[in-house]
Amino acid sequence: MATSILSEFFPGEDINNFFKKGTVVTVHHLKILDVQLPSVVQRADSANLYVVFTEAFLKNNVLKGDNVVCKIRDEKYEYLLSGVVSDIELSFPGLAKVAVTDIKKFNNARKSKRYGCNMPSHVYTSDSTVYSIVKNMSATGVFAIFKEYVSKGTAVKLKVWESIGKDDFIEFKAEVIRIVPKYGYYEYGFRILEIDEKNSATYDRLLSQLQHQEELYLSGLFKKQK
Repeated sequence: MATSILSEFFPGEDINNFFKKGTVVTVHHLKILDVQLPSVVQRADSANLYVVFTEAFLKNNVLKGDNVVCKIRDEKYEYLLSGVVSDIELSFPGLAKVAVTDIKKFNNARKSKRYGCNMPSHVYTSDSTVYSIVKNMSATGVFAIFKEYVSKGTAVKLKVWESIGKDDFIEFKAEVIRIVPKYGYYEYGFRILEIDEKNSATYDRLLSQLQHQEELYLSGLFKKQK
């Protein structure tokens, strides 16, 4: 039975004023390794969040009954809305209905916006070389996943390739500032400690490309809602 969890979490507020149409949301599909699906909010009610069902949802086999976490940020807070895909509407604009079961609220302490990516990389510690995948980047650091454990506070060198089979890469020194254990691997947050001028210029170019790609993608979703 549906509950009124959204109206209970935001008492006295109009849910649709808080989750405005067009609000950017990142949907984490828990069935697949670290899949993050960008979308936008269409509407909300006392128990459900409706997000635009995109081609990325199809490609990643999002089905009715799947568990997801919807991440929404504003200037002060980050909200994690856990729930179940209870329905998929295929008529225009195409929606995934998420029955919300839990809400968590955190201070939004991130100093810079993150942009999703999938880049092969190596993490060099004092005694080993670890294969990893960079999943997103910001102006101050990167988020990566790999199986080996490296303790928080460890200083490492990262070498990140722009794509497989090419010699274009970025190198910089970084510190482990966050570790989240997952099933079979760890999620790591790295803060950039030192990067030279050449690598910094390449890093900035990549961020600009990722920002442009995201803006084009979201622009298409906004048009789809009209």
